[in-house]
Amino acid sequence: MNEIASPHISVVVCTFNLRSSLSQLLNGLNKQTYPYFELILVDNGPFPDNSNHLALIVPQYHFPIKIVSSNKNLGPGSGRNFGVQHATFNTIAFIDDDCIPDQNWLEIIKREVIDSHKKIIVGHVYSQTAPCPPFVHAFFLLPNDKVFLAGNCAFAREWFKHLGGFDEFLNTWAEDFEIGEKSILNGVDFEYIKDLRVNHPPVLKPYKLTDHLMTYNFLKKYFYIIRYKKYQYKHRLLFHTIKKGLIKLFFCLIFLLPPLSYCPLNFLIPILFFNLHLMFKVIKVKGLIKTYPFNNHITAGNFLYFILTFWIIDIVNLIFLVTFMIYDKIFPGTYSPDKKLFKKFF
Repeated sequence: MNEIASPHISVVVCTFNLRSSLSQLLNGLNKQTYPYFELILVDNGPFPDNSNHLALIVPQYHFPIKIVSSNKNLGPGSGRNFGVQHATFNTIAFIDDDCIPDQNWLEIIKREVIDSHKKIIVGHVYSQTAPCPPFVHAFFLLPNDKVFLAGNCAFAREWFKHLGGFDEFLNTWAEDFEIGEKSILNGVDFEYIKDLRVNHPPVLKPYKLTDHLMTYNFLKKYFYIIRYKKYQYKHRLLFHTIKKGLIKLFFCLIFLLPPLSYCPLNFLIPILFFNLHLMFKVIKVKGLIKTYPFNNHITAGNFLYFILTFWIIDIVNLIFLVTFMIYDKIFPGTYSPDKKLFKKFF
């Protein structure tokens, strides 16, 4: 590995068990038109396999790579904060280890943050094919969509420190949404840079019920945002969460209204309706699988598992969320954002 003359940008990346995608990212950084940067690679494990693998690949690249670790999985939010502590320079860029930057990515960050003195910017994340949840994890944002994603953003270091970094209570969910909104509340709106582009290769993932069913830990974080943070989009976030559950609950109630003698059949009608809707989604996903060279595949059993279970998850999540909110009204202050109080009560 060759040292470079006078780097200006510290690129912070957290990695956890994504070796093939990490190599794609490093190759993308190796081709940057702006060569004056360092990479702070936060090793979130597994240990020691990950560190041994990283030690082998680091010498292949011409830019300085600093591997840092606390010997535990910090998660993306805390991991990025940890990485910034080891950064050398006053411009901090973030990208995820499953992304590939365009060749002029760092050139544009230099133009916007170093030359134009902007405090916080975000760019466009794209995939070669459209997402189709829950099977194909991809991004399909319109070029003008102003969404703050930690997989493609940059800060002036002092502004990042002023904001307190990523919220470590959220850490693995909405921590990038939160820091963008926090910047707005502190008087600086983040600027969307259209030509700051990062490729997020689509990934095929099997359906897991646990990935879509609200957990208690998720609800604590969700409640923390909608209850204790004064974000301009928090009500839209809440509405988006409950909308699908309300629609499905409405259909179930409508079909249960006819005479009780037909009740079992009436109950099956909305289930059939939603399952037919999901069948069309499954057909669409199968088309994507055939046209894109995914490394893995989805079994017929996994498709069936999705069809038979997913329609009811939104209703369960809706009930869970409403119960959570009612409980807070009865016992105000229980869900304090203070971490110690969370631990005290739960």
